[in-house]
Amino acid sequence: MRPKLEGNRKIALFGFSMGAKHALSAALRNNSVRATVLWYGETVKDPAALRQLAGPALLIVGSHDGPSAADGAFAFSKAADAAGVGAEVYVYPGAEHAFAQPLFNQGKTYDPIATRVAWEQTESFLNRRLH
Repeated sequence: MRPKLEGNRKIALFGFSMGAKHALSAALRNNSVRATVLWYGETVKDPAALRQLAGPALLIVGSHDGPSAADGAFAFSKAADAAGVGAEVYVYPGAEHAFAQPLFNQGKTYDPIATRVAWEQTESFLNRRLH
C-alpha cells in the first residue's frame, strides 16, 4: 500500500547523484509526490514502472557524466513518453558528474554556468508544475 500524506500539500522530491535514484524510487511509491527533480543520477527506463509517477519528473545530466549519461537521459525520456508521464530532460554540453558541487573531486568538475542554468531550469520546472 502506498502512503498518503494528509492535506493538499504539493510535495516535490529532489535528489543529486545517488540521491536521485532514491528520490525517484520514493516518488514511484508515493502518489502524493507531485514533482521529482533528478540531477545527474540513475533513472528508471521501464515505462511500466514510470506509470507509477503521480507527477512529472525533471532530469538534468552533463554530457560527460559517465559513458552513458546522455543515452540514459534519452532512454528515460522515451520511457516517460511511453508511460504517459511528463518528463523534462536537459543534457548540458561538456558538464561532468556532480557539476554543481564545488567540493566534489577537488572542484575539478564544478561548472558554475551549468549550475546556474540547472538551478534556473529546476526553479522554472517546480513553479510550473507545483503552482
